[in-house]
Amino acid sequence: MRKHIKHLYLASAILLAFCRYGWTDDLPVYYPPSPKYGPSQASAAFDVALVACRESHFQQDELVVSAMQTRDEDQILRVLGTALEVWRATPETSALYPARTFCIHELVPKYLQRMNVPDDSPLKTQPTPVVTQFKALGVVYWYYADDGDWVVQNPVDLVSLATEHLNSRWGREAFLMMTKLGWSSGNCQEGPDHQFREVIKRGEAFLTAYPKAETSNSIRFAVASAYATWWTLSITPQRAGFSPEPYGPEAEQAREKAIELYLQHEELAKTPNPYVENYVKTLREKHPLREIDFFCEDYED
Repeated sequence: MRKHIKHLYLASAILLAFCRYGWTDDLPVYYPPSPKYGPSQASAAFDVALVACRESHFQQDELVVSAMQTRDEDQILRVLGTALEVWRATPETSALYPARTFCIHELVPKYLQRMNVPDDSPLKTQPTPVVTQFKALGVVYWYYADDGDWVVQNPVDLVSLATEHLNSRWGREAFLMMTKLGWSSGNCQEGPDHQFREVIKRGEAFLTAYPKAETSNSIRFAVASAYATWWTLSITPQRAGFSPEPYGPEAEQAREKAIELYLQHEELAKTPNPYVENYVKTLREKHPLREIDFFCEDYED
């Protein structure tokens, strides 16, 4: 999990500007930059997504589950229209709403390939037939030139699922996904230290309410990592564009809290994390961790 978060935020930190395209009457239209590594592109573990779709009880239940298993775009397109209609007609108060929302989020592909044409071709940024088919169902993709992919644009409000449906497993799974994103909408645009502060604030409230839920120990690890980041920043040498001073107050408490939570995580973990022993040793010796999570020194402002 730690490596996943680190790599995600390294990617987010260096991707500071890019273009999003839509279309009107099949003509490309430029829109302002939009975050790539935000909630729309987050993904759950495959087995978790599969359970959500099985518990969604769509009209084409087995076909939806099969499409989730194969990840075949044509198969997804055949079932997605009906699934979207059922989901949109499901009241938010329904017990089925969280599972259906989570399933739709996972069923919709995060990326679609562009046309296989030379880079200098005017067709390069034109919507592919598959992109157009998804658009007809109300699922919009925008073109991200740096990767040459079409990237999905918010088919589901993951933040609402993660904050308003915590009484459901699927709200709690969404909460974990948002935690891994540092509660950022992408590109660290909220500021360099928004992420670790939000993970701590929201994560501690979650653990108070749900100390033993299916996602709680993963949240516990994330909060420990956020506290470890706070401590590490407080003793990082000052350099251009960065000062450790804002992180000094309560840094010692953050170090102690990180140790406490890492140890709790290991005590409760089915599979111990091989890195935690070293994290705890480093923190006890009051050294900085070599790698930190939930912080972007370079961010979109």
